[in-house]
Amino acid sequence: MEPWAGPGGLVSEQNDAMGAADTPLPGEQAMEIHKPKPFHTLREFLKEYAIIVLGVATALAAEQTVEYLHHRSELRAVRIDLEEEKKLNIATFRHGAAMFQQSETYLKDYLATLRKALKDPAVPLPGCTCRWISSSARARSGRGPAQRRPDPDAARGTARQ
Repeated sequence: MEPWAGPGGLVSEQNDAMGAADTPLPGEQAMEIHKPKPFHTLREFLKEYAIIVLGVATALAAEQTVEYLHHRSELRAVRIDLEEEKKLNIATFRHGAAMFQQSETYLKDYLATLRKALKDPAVPLPGCTCRWISSSARARSGRGPAQRRPDPDAARGTARQ
């Protein structure tokens, strides 16, 4: 491609290779640029002014419409997420309430059994595998001999000193 003469002189081949030339590519049309004309009347000025204002207002209205639609879609997604979180919170609360109810029932039964065990030492303590508690309680109450647990070390022959 040969350099061409423009208002500033010749354009070098290097600038042309980098795309600095103003010539359109084959199959494309060149953009038309109109030189501004001086306004002769107020009517011509207002006409140009109205075109600019209408173009800017249209662009701003289109931008606001796009933003509004975007915010609506975000709001819809947030509402769905909040509804899911609300359902999860309700399920978690119901599970916690049920667990509390079970614990409360268990603790009331346990307390009742402990009260019975205080009045009657023959009543075994719930959940306690310590046989010596009930046997020592029987011995204190006079209902039977105190039985000691066998010493595991004595059975092995390694008694503690």
